[in-house]
Amino acid sequence: SARPATASVERTELVLERSALAAYNALPAASRRQTSDVPRVLGRLEAGAEALRAKGDTGERLTEAVAALEHLRLALFKLQAGDGSVGEVTLALERARAIGEHVDLRLEAVREVETLLE
Repeated sequence: SARPATASVERTELVLERSALAAYNALPAASRRQTSDVPRVLGRLEAGAEALRAKGDTGERLTEAVAALEHLRLALFKLQAGDGSVGEVTLALERARAIGEHVDLRLEAVREVETLLE
């Protein structure tokens, strides 16, 4: 059934967001200053994906949002471990921001359709 898969995606996403935020918070102050948009972008992606799921939209946009959270999380962990760079985090952040915009557009389209159907 589709129900466990949906619950699984939700759980994965919350874990990814919390884990990425913890990695960000563990960075030196200078790195956090250079990537200060991370918490906002993480929150936006997580909230957008949650809204998609609430609408039963568990397709490509949700998959992209979860993948972007994971990519950003890994870039943050690499930076924290000394194996990555602020540039890698910035690239992951730009991609996450773009995917967040796609998710927002998708949600807006869904809202417009719902309004027309009322």
